[in-house]
Amino acid sequence: MSTVNYTPLIGLALPTQGDLSGAWGTEVNEYISKYVDAAVAGAQTISGSQTAVTLSVTNGVSLSQAGIGSTGSSQYAIINCIGNPASLLTITVPAASKVYLVNNATSTSQSVKIVGAGPTTGVTLAAGEKAVVAWDGSDFVKIATSVADGVTSVNVSGGTTGLTTSGGPVTSTGTITLAGTLGVANGGTGATSLTANNVILGNGTSAVQVVAPGASGNVLTSNGTTWQSTAIPSGYVQGPASAVDNAITRFDGTTGKLIQNSSATIDDSGNAVFGGTVSETVGGTQYLVVSQYDIGTAPNEIPLNQYLGNLAYQDADAIAGNVVAGGGITANDASVISVNSSSDALRITQTGSGNALVVEDSTNPDSSPFVVDASGNLGIGTTSPGGKLDVNGDAYFGSTSFGYSVYSRSTNNWNYANLSLIRNSTNTATPRFLSMMLDGDSTSSTTIGGYNAIWGAYDSSPTTGSTSAALNGAMVYGAYAGHRWYTNGTERLRIASDGNVTFKNAITETVYTLGTSGSIALNPANGTIQTCAAAGTVTFTDSLSSGQSISLRLTSGSSYTINWPTITWVTSAGNTAPTLTANDTLVFWKISTTLYGAYVGSGA
Repeated sequence: MSTVNYTPLIGLALPTQGDLSGAWGTEVNEYISKYVDAAVAGAQTISGSQTAVTLSVTNGVSLSQAGIGSTGSSQYAIINCIGNPASLLTITVPAASKVYLVNNATSTSQSVKIVGAGPTTGVTLAAGEKAVVAWDGSDFVKIATSVADGVTSVNVSGGTTGLTTSGGPVTSTGTITLAGTLGVANGGTGATSLTANNVILGNGTSAVQVVAPGASGNVLTSNGTTWQSTAIPSGYVQGPASAVDNAITRFDGTTGKLIQNSSATIDDSGNAVFGGTVSETVGGTQYLVVSQYDIGTAPNEIPLNQYLGNLAYQDADAIAGNVVAGGGITANDASVISVNSSSDALRITQTGSGNALVVEDSTNPDSSPFVVDASGNLGIGTTSPGGKLDVNGDAYFGSTSFGYSVYSRSTNNWNYANLSLIRNSTNTATPRFLSMMLDGDSTSSTTIGGYNAIWGAYDSSPTTGSTSAALNGAMVYGAYAGHRWYTNGTERLRIASDGNVTFKNAITETVYTLGTSGSIALNPANGTIQTCAAAGTVTFTDSLSSGQSISLRLTSGSSYTINWPTITWVTSAGNTAPTLTANDTLVFWKISTTLYGAYVGSGA
């Protein structure tokens, strides 16, 4: 017998191998025998994460595996899906007569759908399903599957629930009926019926128990073991059938066990309303007693003058709302007013001519009380305050710590804020006082303007000095014997009473550096010692007033053009501008409207 090679799957002969080599040719070997071999028993493997693969008929070339790609040959008998798609894997095959064995073994448990090119509706295999899929002339359908297509028989048991069943098993269609009583252990009552209006009691795993209502008016009570319907026991409190909303509880004085209706109420906001008198009599005097409740706000206020005008505090309690008192208020203990409100915590309205508030010690009347009069003036140690604050006695301001100040201010942008220490308050014609005034500027001003004044005034006709009228409109520090300034315990500056000024140390002034070219003003406002390093043409201008002077150090003046304003030069050669060098020193001063200049000399 001749030696022949065969395909490994179904044993088809390979004519171009063995003794038949060269007899049939490669076409038969590659494109007939191997194609048939794959179509009968070959497997197309899809192993990647792709979610769409198209399988097409391969002609004249070797069959191809899809693997992790998106295309492959459709001739294989088996489609083995072992990849890891993230969603449904759709496989498109030719819409033609063909049978496939499809294995959905995706590792991500996704479904696989086989559709005909077009596409058709196709057929879907669940995760883990194996099915035979065939073309029925218009679409692919399952003709066999590893997943059960239907239930062949169903039966039901009541188990330990206490229920029974009938009608089973069901092999195609039918009804299974439950009957019996569901036990407590399975969520039932264990009872077949319950009497209307009874109360249900648990009974462990046994059927529930019930308690009947009993007689009218009975209540459910416990005897320590179970519940029972009994009459209201002796000692229990009973209430009326109806009552006023928010009424305060009252007890019957005979039995002490019956709650009675009341016209006194406390609403949800804590306001109390009393329909009658709230008082007590002490020593023959009737008092309105405020103890553990608040007096409500208008219109629910209590006019105290209806109760002899007396208000007695039992404890340190709060009063909320309006209190109209026609008489005195007596407190046995310290009283506290505690308010949580955006309105005034305490308001006293004085409609007469008397004081609005007087606080005094045990002496009545007190000669030095704390008084707020009808005009709002506050007096401490005096019954007749002469201003918004009038203190008769010692007054202390600040503390031992830093950061405390005393302010005197007006409401008109700090205008006319005045602090006066009056020595002779009774002599209004010629008062003796020391006054400090800020007139015209606010405290945020960084400079002192012409309308500010801080001044000291004496008599209207002092022995030496000037009157207060002569001080108005200027920043004046006035003292009879002159002024002395000290730092670190040492005198630095003195202005004698005759106006002579003495400096105790050298006077140091900041040297001002001018520009290097262009127009440059000779301005004493920059200081009396100025320098200019010329780097181009310089034109100096005159900004001096009569009585002012400056010194100028000019460098590189000989290298550039220097233009001067109109100057009367004072030199040995007469009114002649000096010849400049690399380093020059000049002095300028003005008398009346004439600007003078002098050349001091040159040098490094």
